[in-house]
Formats: sequence, structure tokens, C-alpha cells
Amino acid sequence: MTAIDAQKSSAATVAALRALEALRAGVPNRESVLYLGTMQDQVVDKYLANLEFTRRRANWEPVEGVYDGLLLAGGFGSGKSHLLEYLAQRALQEHFVVSSVVISKETPLHNISAVYRAAINDARVPGRPGSAIGEIATGLKTDPLRFAQLYRWLATDGRFVDHRLTATLRMFDQFGGGDEEFDDKILQFWAGDTFAVAEIRKRLREAGWLGEYDIRSTREDALCRDRLTFVSRLIAAAGYSGWVILLDEVELIGRYSLLQRGRSYAEIAQWLRGQDRDLNAPWTAVLATVDDFEAEVLIARNDLEKIPTRLSSVAQGAEQLVDSAKRGMELLREHSMHLEPPTSDELDTTYRAIKSIHGEALDWAPPDVHGIERLPSNRMRQYVRSWINEWDMVYLDPSYSPVTISTDVKVDLSAETQVDAEGYQP
Repeated sequence: MTAIDAQKSSAATVAALRALEALRAGVPNRESVLYLGTMQDQVVDKYLANLEFTRRRANWEPVEGVYDGLLLAGGFGSGKSHLLEYLAQRALQEHFVVSSVVISKETPLHNISAVYRAAINDARVPGRPGSAIGEIATGLKTDPLRFAQLYRWLATDGRFVDHRLTATLRMFDQFGGGDEEFDDKILQFWAGDTFAVAEIRKRLREAGWLGEYDIRSTREDALCRDRLTFVSRLIAAAGYSGWVILLDEVELIGRYSLLQRGRSYAEIAQWLRGQDRDLNAPWTAVLATVDDFEAEVLIARNDLEKIPTRLSSVAQGAEQLVDSAKRGMELLREHSMHLEPPTSDELDTTYRAIKSIHGEALDWAPPDVHGIERLPSNRMRQYVRSWINEWDMVYLDPSYSPVTISTDVKVDLSAETQVDAEGYQP
């Protein structure tokens, strides 16, 4: 074996080990999804159509109709996270910037600022290992035509974008490189940090541009919505195909208070139907939730009736929030794409792929194992873990004959005891 062959063999072994460890942990990574792929063809077809639609918007091409984001639904262990990582890898191959966000206590869906910041922090830029916002900024002037189109849009249709964003872009363009600390402050402002209005005004006054911008403080949620639009257009101007944002474990909104759930439903409508003020921004979203969310939350807790009433009581002029929440609940009920359970042939294909991974990773020839019984109620994760566990045991003791029994795990969607900002319990 030549040195080059040995190096390739070593790299293949490392990739197989990484894939195997990810499959053991149930946390998909690049290697595991590339080995296994996905058999959710209907989802992939719709997703690729959305990518093409987003790419056309990034290229300032005329588009017809409105493409919704994707809302995926599947049971615990059905392969949602694996599918999301597969979709992420496909987007990276298509030169999209990709962000994967898991909804949690730290990133509640009703808090657009927290979700946006998580999306920026996680963003992966194709072929670039550094900070996403820094890599995007570096690429801004590589395509003068796209950069000019961005400026033209900001001066016309994009005038609604917070002028702090527009002004800092101009300052970064004109003075970037002269003051690294100031450059970094601008980049971090785009990424979600604060930037004092007084300092922006001072800088604009020094440049003689103050009268050209309406610089004022606004609500943080409104600023983050503008950031989402603005940064997606920066991504396009830097030569990328657009921005893909993947949101996993959306079902955790079932643990929120009534008011927080209502605001989360409104956010779902925003993520799936696009920002109200810029429907042509070059980003698209994929949300994943459990398949029984409608029965367990929307219907069982009567959210369809309670949410509009609760949101209407928050403040005067809440009509837009109520309409968005209704739209979000409707999308959850009628527009979810349910993951297809694996067929016998698909299970056979996956079994052979994981057997190959196990053999490559541990340098042995795994024998056939039985795993759990093939039943319509079983999830893909149960099959995968049973096969891997049995191969692990036989690898350690070739004389052992493992038998695996599985049980279902039900996702707890019950609301946590809490009081929302207005003193109202769920």
C-alpha cells in the first residue's frame, strides 16, 4: 500500500468512526448523513424547489408565486434531526449559508432575538471555517454587481430596514480596514449585539452623512427582523446562494405559557411565510416538530380558541399579532409534511449501510444481527440503535447472542408551571 493509499484508508476509517459515534448518540453529523442519505424523497423535492426559489431571489431574478418554508412532523426517533442535517449538507453543497438552531429554554421560539443570535452563531459558510459574519463581510466586494444591487435595494425597496443597519454598512464599505475595533463593532451589531445610537450619530456626523439617515432606537424584536432581512441580502451580495435556517424541536413551545405559545405560533407564520415587510428576502426556513402536536396541544388545550382571546387582551392594536398566531396554528394543522415510516426495503438498505460503517470503523467483518422486531410502530432510531448495540456486544464477545427489546418514549408536551409577563398562568 502506498503512502497515499494509506492516508485515504485512514481518512475513511476516521469518517466511519465519526459516523458510528454520531449514530450511537442519536446526534447526526456530516459523516452519518453522507453515509446513509435519506429516503424522504417528497420532503427533499420540496426543499430543493425552495432552494432554487431562494437562489433566484439572491440573484435578483423575477419570481412568481410564494414558496412557503417547510414544516416537518414526525415522532420521537423517526429521523427528523437526521433529515435536517441531510438538508443542511445539501444546502452547503449548493453554496448556501446554513444555520441549525434547536429550540430550548435559551432559544425560545417566541424570542426572535434569541433565535436570530443562535442562527448567526451557528451559521456555516460553505468552504469557510471562520466566523460567519466575518466571512460574509469579507466577501461583500468580490462581486461589484451584486454589491451595487444591494445598495440600490437599500435606497429603494429596502428603505424600511432600520437605518442603523444601512448606515453601518456604508461606514464599513467606506472606512473598513482603518479601525479594526470599529469594524468588529459593526460586524457584531449585524450579528445581534448593541451599538449605541449616540456613537452611530457621532460617526455619521464626522463623515457628513448624519442628515441622510433617521437614526433612532427601536424595539429589539423589530431590529432583529430587519437584521434577518439585511444579513440575508449581505449573504447574497457576498456571492452565496442565500441563507437556510433549520429549527428543530419546535414542539417545545407546548411547554410555554398561553401567551408565549401564542407569540410562538405567530413566529411560526413568520418563519414559514416570510417577513411581512420583505417577502423576497433570500432566506428560507425548515421547522421540525412532533407529529402529535396538533392533538396534544392545539386541540387538547383548546389553543385554537384561547390564543386569539389571550393575545387580544395583551394590548390595544394586537390585530396583526392575532392574525399571525392564527396563521401559524393553521400551518401546524394543515401544512405539515409528515415523515414517511421506513419500508422493509429501506430498512434493509439502512441495515447494510450501518453494517458497512461498523466494519470500516472497527476493522472487522460484522455478522448479521436480528435487532428489534420489524413493526409498523417502531421508529428508525430504534432499529439503528438495536443493530449498533448488538454489533458492539458481538464485537466484544463473538460468542454472545444479543436480544433487544424496545419501548416507546413519549415526548412530554405538558406546560411547565410558570407565570408569563402579564401574570397569566397557562
